[in-house]
Amino acid sequence: MEVVELDAVRELQEKDPEVMEMLRAVKDSSVLEEMKKGKRAVNEFTHFVVVDGVLWYLDSARWNRPKLVVPAAMQEKLMSEAHSGPFGGHFAAQSIYEKLGSV
Repeated sequence: MEVVELDAVRELQEKDPEVMEMLRAVKDSSVLEEMKKGKRAVNEFTHFVVVDGVLWYLDSARWNRPKLVVPAAMQEKLMSEAHSGPFGGHFAAQSIYEKLGSV
């Protein structure tokens, strides 16, 4: 799996409109006030943090372990890499396929 530098992630996050909205909301409390007026759920942004300009999600189900907010431009490649190679994919799929083939 290819290692991606955080500088590249930061640049792609800054080009992604959805991520930029989250970044603005986390960095600037006045944006949250604007969202309240538009009746947008403000508390959806309370689990995000910006570190060195990179947006992370704090997963409360995992003891607030930070997860990188992946910009849209990286999602397909990331999913492809995560599901390929010797450790990728869904291991049960092969056994199900074999069981179905023997019916």
